[in-house]
Amino acid sequence: MLYLFYLTRNIIGLILVLSPLAGLLYIDLTFSLSIIFMSGLLAGIPLWHYCSEHLNFRLRTSIAAVLACAGSFFCASGAENLPAAFLAGLAAGGLALNLPPCTVIGWFRASKTLLLAAVWTVSLALGTVYGLIMERNTYLYLFLSAISALSGTLFFLEEPFVLPAAHIEPSTPVRRSCCLKTMFFAAATGFAGFISCLTMPEDVPFDFFVSPDSFFIAGIILGPLTAGLISDNKSVYSGCILMIFLGELAAAGTAHGNSLVSLLYAGRFACGLLLSGMLVTIPVLTYYLSDAVSFRRHLAMNSAAACGGMFAALPAAFIASSRDDSGLYTAPIVFIMLILSFFTLFSAWKHRLFLLKSG
Repeated sequence: MLYLFYLTRNIIGLILVLSPLAGLLYIDLTFSLSIIFMSGLLAGIPLWHYCSEHLNFRLRTSIAAVLACAGSFFCASGAENLPAAFLAGLAAGGLALNLPPCTVIGWFRASKTLLLAAVWTVSLALGTVYGLIMERNTYLYLFLSAISALSGTLFFLEEPFVLPAAHIEPSTPVRRSCCLKTMFFAAATGFAGFISCLTMPEDVPFDFFVSPDSFFIAGIILGPLTAGLISDNKSVYSGCILMIFLGELAAAGTAHGNSLVSLLYAGRFACGLLLSGMLVTIPVLTYYLSDAVSFRRHLAMNSAAACGGMFAALPAAFIASSRDDSGLYTAPIVFIMLILSFFTLFSAWKHRLFLLKSG
């Protein structure tokens, strides 16, 4: 009964912390703010990994929650505040990408994939509420997000269990090669999703009642649940193939959305599924292809690779936006990267089978 109590506490705590962060998706960032925010996101991943070994759990999580709320408040206030964008990204890099999978892996013995998917789905759905509040009253958003994040950190979350460092297994060339290939998969899918999001047509040629952005938001909310169901019921490999397929569909919507409205809507929906589905697929893939002890280190590397792919998509989208046929310019690049991603993922899977047989 006590164990069930702690599990429930951590689920509630994760949702309270992640929901305000999901509101960051609704901030309309300029190109310079996006560059700074993604730089902070990239820097926040190794910083969180370093702090997890040297700082108290509640202290580092509370500091990150306050920085994320304050940074998003100043970003949403309308001024082009570069330090605030960097602070928001720095805090979100650890809270959003490292904390949820580490907590789920450390506290829960079974159904890790579906649980992580459910936590993210509920958090992203509540994030739409925070996004609506942010558009109407930034001070109310700051108050609610700070209360939610700090209460989840101080009263609900418990530090996840970590094996002692003395039990770390020696790294082998095969395991290192497998890790590099999963990093490339994460970078390619991150690049595909983000560049499709940035370059996809926004205007509908005909008069439709539902905007493409509504399909994108629906994809964002349902992405973790979709990825979790496929990965749990089929396999982790099937979940990764789903990400590749969604990237191809998003690229097709980018290239031909102006001429085919149904493809534009499908591409928007697929783009949302891909971007949020990676929040489940990448941690589950990392957990499956690495041992339990080195999971945190490999997760930080794969998360940084995914964010690096998104960061690379920013200047590529900026260059493509100067062309009228930006979709036709970026879609072939996305397709090539996803094809290469498929073969590297397949090769990494064979290496994993080799490790299982030799273990």
